[in-house]
Amino acid sequence: MNYRSVLTFLFKLLFAFFLLNWLISQNKLDTKLVLLTFNNPLQLIFCLTLLLFDVFLSALRWNILLKTKKILIPFRDVLKIQWIGQFFSIVLPGGVTGDLIKIGYISSIQKSYSKKTLLLSIFIDRLAGLYSLLVIAGVSSYIFYDNLITYNPLLKSVIFINAALLILSSFALIFFFLNLKHQLKIKSVFKSKKMDTLLDSIWDYNLHKKEMFYCLLMSPLIHFLVIGAFWVINLPFFEKPLELKQLLSVIPLGQLVTALPISPAGLGVGHLAFERLFHFIGHSNGASLFNVFWILVFLVDLLGIIPFIFLNKRNN
Repeated sequence: MNYRSVLTFLFKLLFAFFLLNWLISQNKLDTKLVLLTFNNPLQLIFCLTLLLFDVFLSALRWNILLKTKKILIPFRDVLKIQWIGQFFSIVLPGGVTGDLIKIGYISSIQKSYSKKTLLLSIFIDRLAGLYSLLVIAGVSSYIFYDNLITYNPLLKSVIFINAALLILSSFALIFFFLNLKHQLKIKSVFKSKKMDTLLDSIWDYNLHKKEMFYCLLMSPLIHFLVIGAFWVINLPFFEKPLELKQLLSVIPLGQLVTALPISPAGLGVGHLAFERLFHFIGHSNGASLFNVFWILVFLVDLLGIIPFIFLNKRNN
């Protein structure tokens, strides 16, 4: 780990705390709600269960992608490594630190596995998750358009962004499933052996359409679990009744902003994004709602230290 990455991480952390301090000073972030979640233990347990199942499904999706590349690792180990990766993503500097840790663990199990292939599997896994997130936002915005507009006419801008992102991502998906004829045309444009190798590695997943279908089918379920967990844990704190379907249009966009490598684990940036997005649907405490959810996600990821300890003991 070099000094530049550490300094970048510290700068991002400072920026995150600046945003949090600003939100608190503007009375837009109430940290006391986190403590109030313990007044509803059943909701808390149910929310944590959904988030834990989310880790399970994420590992299952990655495991499918690994198998398409003949990387045969017992699922229990893939689950542990997935969770360990999430743990290191929040405790170490760098946006891809957790992914590098995952690659390191797989390589330690079987050194013959190509690190480039492992990295590509993680990349495709992320793309599947991103595409399903955009599908949820775009499709729900279209289906519930009339209902959303009654909350705030300004939501039209959010709906437009959701639609634009869905269209762009759909073109990306078409590129992914191009037939051989069109693949050759694109290769002729680049005329680079390195680019040809990269494109071939990506298009190789075309040969596993059944597995890719399962991944794409599983991805929305993963996001529905996250959105459902957000809704369940914050039910007592909504300023007015809020249906789950209304969250399908705003939370995905908030998650996209949170995923940007601007601050560690979306700290601060996610709070600000949810504050603005929830303002569109008539709630002024979006940052506080996100903070409750963010703390629980942080705790679940932090539990990744358990498989980290046990997996290391087994390997020693």
